[in-house]
Amino acid sequence: MEDLQRVLKETGTTAILATHDRLEALRLSDRMAVMKGGRIFQQGPPDDVMNRPVDEFVASFVGVETILNGWVIKRNGDLFWPTFSGHEVEAVGDVHVGEEVALCIRRKRDPFHPPFKGDDKRAEHVSRQDHCG
Repeated sequence: MEDLQRVLKETGTTAILATHDRLEALRLSDRMAVMKGGRIFQQGPPDDVMNRPVDEFVASFVGVETILNGWVIKRNGDLFWPTFSGHEVEAVGDVHVGEEVALCIRRKRDPFHPPFKGDDKRAEHVSRQDHCG
């Protein structure tokens, strides 16, 4: 995959890649689309598709593990408070009181590799960083 990424970049070649592998799509694309049954449900920059899915189908396709449905009960400026199973959550967005919303939760950290602590003596070296949502 690294060779394909390098060749596409060096030659300025446009390619269409059909895959179910999210990481592959993220590494190789500057635009992506989520399709089902020949219909495009969402398209745009990878960051938008991965982090701002337009519906529950796209959210589950891009790796959201938990989706909670709720209703906006109050709002103040850009902040709003939806309720999910009796629990309020503070969020930012352009929604209105009474509107149905979905809280999408995706695990961000690998539970087997906890983050480094400030007093941790181990060193971390990053030789390559790829956008992975």
